[in-house]
Amino acid sequence: MSKLSQLGPVRVDHHMRPIRPTDYVQQMHHSRLQSEVQALPSHSTQNRLLASSLSELLESRKTVKSRAELQALAEQYHIDFNKLDELAKFISTPSIDESTVVKSTNQDGEETLTMTARWVDPKLET
Repeated sequence: MSKLSQLGPVRVDHHMRPIRPTDYVQQMHHSRLQSEVQALPSHSTQNRLLASSLSELLESRKTVKSRAELQALAEQYHIDFNKLDELAKFISTPSIDESTVVKSTNQDGEETLTMTARWVDPKLET
């Protein structure tokens, strides 16, 4: 308490102006809002996907049977068919090669599964 009395009364400036965020902060906030709006399913932008949507698309791609189904899938995710085709040459979702699954038990009785991933392309009917 003795230290508080040494400080004295608090001075308040009654002529203060409101603080305005800098242009940088406003631009960053606007950019984040715009990104969130673009991520909404109803406002999807052509050839732009969230990582989770891309994973779903690539997983769904594995099960299509025809080129027409693949085209419809690309349209459903608002991505150009050619872009999807090009992307799928380099990116895929993990798939397990069932023939490589090995179950082992360590000394403590804990079971572990070891398996190999494989690349899966859709088997399109020609």
